[in-house]
Formats: sequence, structure tokens, C-alpha cells
Amino acid sequence: MEYLENNKYVVPTVDTIVVNDADEVLLVLRHKEPSKGKWVLPGGRIDVEDMSAPVAAVREVQEETGLDVEITSFMGVYADPTRDSRFHAVSTVYVGSVVGGKIQVQEGETDAVQFFSLDQLPDIGFDHKHIIEEYIAGREKGCLPAYDDRTLSVYGKEWQAEGYQAKAEYIHVAVDTIVRNTEGKILWTYRAKRWCTNTWILPGGHMKVGEDIAETSAREVWEEAGVKITFDRVLATLYGPYRNPHHPALTVLCVATLTEEAPFAENIEVLKRQWASIEETPDPIGFDCEKMMTYYQLYLRSN
Repeated sequence: MEYLENNKYVVPTVDTIVVNDADEVLLVLRHKEPSKGKWVLPGGRIDVEDMSAPVAAVREVQEETGLDVEITSFMGVYADPTRDSRFHAVSTVYVGSVVGGKIQVQEGETDAVQFFSLDQLPDIGFDHKHIIEEYIAGREKGCLPAYDDRTLSVYGKEWQAEGYQAKAEYIHVAVDTIVRNTEGKILWTYRAKRWCTNTWILPGGHMKVGEDIAETSAREVWEEAGVKITFDRVLATLYGPYRNPHHPALTVLCVATLTEEAPFAENIEVLKRQWASIEETPDPIGFDCEKMMTYYQLYLRSN
């Protein structure tokens, strides 16, 4: 599709489901298109300066509603290319609770701010009704933790010491995948190019405009490792300074299951691949994949 504002790159955003003690959800009335005159979840674009995606979510709620919130859990990532007519928006959705502030509108952005009963919702814009319905259906089972680890990887510390050379024109969106075989082992690829060369990383790469998360995951895993997968779920998103020395990047971390493994062929991205148990993680690990594996182990313990 052709977007009204940006057809060049994917735009990372955040939205937050804030529910009060009366089981009412916080919504804002849109002042401008798209979805002008409709109620939506508070949210917006992640800024390059935001220290993490949860920080961006807290900032957006405060700017649009006047309320201070605490992020309590991770709801999911919504990346349908048609969900916003302005650009391909990939939204990390969190759940939060009010801890302070006073309701007020953001002039030029919102015309009203109000809590609505979850069983009596108004006319809702974007795909936010679908998001709320998924929240209602899944909240008894519980949402995943909202990871907000701002510690730097070894490579991040090196890049910080050398000076951050990133081009901050926009935030890149990448998808990394934890691929599991029938033995529960994880697929690792040995990096062949640019930064973090000669380290083991999870297969992944940049999302293309028009792709959804599962499509990017399947494409990158196949191109880099010669493996076909069944997409399982999104586990977390990671964003913060010094994650990448050349540009700010938000990574969507996914879990998938092996369905087919072709003979490996060395390529421009990867020199070799291997399967390893969680206890036998290869060394050295690049980027912040060690942090991703920590999130995965926490996920396994909670399920």
C-alpha cells in the first residue's frame, strides 16, 4: 500500500492499556486524522532519545492524558501494514496502572480523555478495539513481563567509550528469532560482516515496509541460516542507546519452531550455524543476545 507520510521505513510506536479499579480503560479522543473523532489508546512514536520502549510508553501517556502511569506488563506487538494510513506502524503495546497526575487533554492532539467500561466501549479508531478485545480475552492467563533492562552489553560499553556514531534520523526496526528444534536446542548463527563480526547471534534483521512480524522472522531465518520455521509468538521488544553503533534500533524478539532444515550455505551474513542447548550457549555472543536469552529463560519458567 501507499502511505500518506512515509513509505521508506517502518515506524516503531507504543500504545498502553491503562485499566483502573473500576475495570475501565483509559482512552483519548483523536483531534486529527487518521481516526479523527474516534477514541484510541494513548500512545505515539518512540523517540530516538527514549531510553527504552516502556519509557516511551510512560511519556506518551503523560503527554496525551496528564496521568503518570507505571508499566506493569507486556501485551504484544501489532504490525499489520494496513493498521495506519500514515506509515507502517509497529506498535509495542503495554499494560499499565495510574500512579499519579491529573487528567488533561493535549492541545492539538486530543479533544478529551476518559475512562470507559470495558463492556461499553465507544467508537474506537485504528485497530485498538481489537487490541482491547485481545487484552480482555487473555488477561486471566496473564501478560508477559515488560522487560526494561537498560544495562549495556559488552559491545554497547565499547561503543559508548568510543563515542556513539549512530545516525539518528529514524529508528530502524529489526526482528530476531529464537528458533527451537524438537530437542529444545536454539539456533545460532556466526556473524560474517560489519560490527560484531565473529560472534554468535540469533538469526534476524531489518523489517521491510509491508511485512508483518512473522514474515520478517521467516525471511531472515531462511536467508541467514537455511531454516524454515513456524512462528510461535513475540516475546519482547528491546530498545535503548548503544544497542547498535550505526543507528538507533528497536528489536522485536520472537520465538519460533523448526519445521525444515536445508543444508547450510555460507553467505554474506553468516559463516556457519549451530544448535545449542540453553546451558551450552556458544561463545562469544554478539549484540545483546545474552540479554535476549535471559528473557527467554524467564519466559520458560513462567509457562
